[in-house]
Amino acid sequence: MVISYGAHQAIVGKKQGIYECFTAPSWADIDPVFKDPDGCWYALGTFSFLLIGNKQKLAEKGWGMPMSWKELLDPKWKGQIVAPSPADIRHGLHAELLISPALRRRRRMEIPCRTG
Repeated sequence: MVISYGAHQAIVGKKQGIYECFTAPSWADIDPVFKDPDGCWYALGTFSFLLIGNKQKLAEKGWGMPMSWKELLDPKWKGQIVAPSPADIRHGLHAELLISPALRRRRRMEIPCRTG
């Protein structure tokens, strides 16, 4: 039986020993960065996250384009970022996965994580 589950469940499930790992003959065709070496999981797809900036607005402020998500933690960006609504589960979950670990480290605050 093959079960579809998220990355968190795959990694934790393997650590807890609840999955029976299996490698099919076609396993060798999957790039190693997209699979578990023991055959417990593989990535069904990837997501792309982009930072897009307005060159004119950045130039007016004398700022360069941020080159990483971490750079957006700089207080100068407060009130300057437009993003999809986190109330929309499709966007909110992605934002939580990307940003909340950095915020917890930076601000030493606890952000509730959804599981299950």
